[in-house]
Amino acid sequence: MKIILFILSFTLIFSCNGEEKKTIKNIKGSTTINQNNKMREKFDFEVYKKTKYGAKHYVLPNKNTIIGMAAPNPEYLIAKAKAIQSGHNNPPMEGDGSGSQDERLPKPSFETIYKEFNVDGYITIKEHYIGGRTKVGISEYYDESGNLKKIDEDMKFGKVKPIDALRFLEEKNILNLKTGEAKQTSSGFDNFELWFDITKGKKQFIIKILEGKPYNGPYGIGEPPAASPIYYYMDSDTGEIISEK
Repeated sequence: MKIILFILSFTLIFSCNGEEKKTIKNIKGSTTINQNNKMREKFDFEVYKKTKYGAKHYVLPNKNTIIGMAAPNPEYLIAKAKAIQSGHNNPPMEGDGSGSQDERLPKPSFETIYKEFNVDGYITIKEHYIGGRTKVGISEYYDESGNLKKIDEDMKFGKVKPIDALRFLEEKNILNLKTGEAKQTSSGFDNFELWFDITKGKKQFIIKILEGKPYNGPYGIGEPPAASPIYYYMDSDTGEIISEK
């Protein structure tokens, strides 16, 4: 009898362990994951100080560079509650109390990461961008309960991918894919933007060179802009430049 009980106990333990592994496997492959806040990233106020409160760039241990940072405001909810008690709908402060962080991946990548944090400092949004406007990779969104929803942004593209648009910009001598360097505008920003558009079922990349041609007016008061932008429209299925403006 003792032997039978031992075998049953061992079988139960093994079965539980196997079920646990199966659950973990299913969670990793699912679209929505319940993290219960334990696994969620939190806004790092110590790093915020190192950026001189968002005014300076700062290189993280993973080699990403923080290029912008704004701290969440835990006092927002308190101020909002007091405002409601006094008969007002909104607290006497700007925004909604959320924080944000922008990161640039190490060169030669042209990818940036945008993160948003709620008033408690927990991350709510994590998005990856190419060219400032085109979402790529996996976007992550948390609800108030800590449930995580993932979206594969690369599924929306046609045969032509963001890297093909970057190659086009390399041909225009705007950037170098090997070094990760890009020509800068007169304001010190990368001289291009890129976004993906679907209009009437037609997929295209809109490629903008910010300072692509001499400025021809109109002229008003003050110093005129350094240059005017050029827009290229690339078919996302063929890679053909449909039009140029």
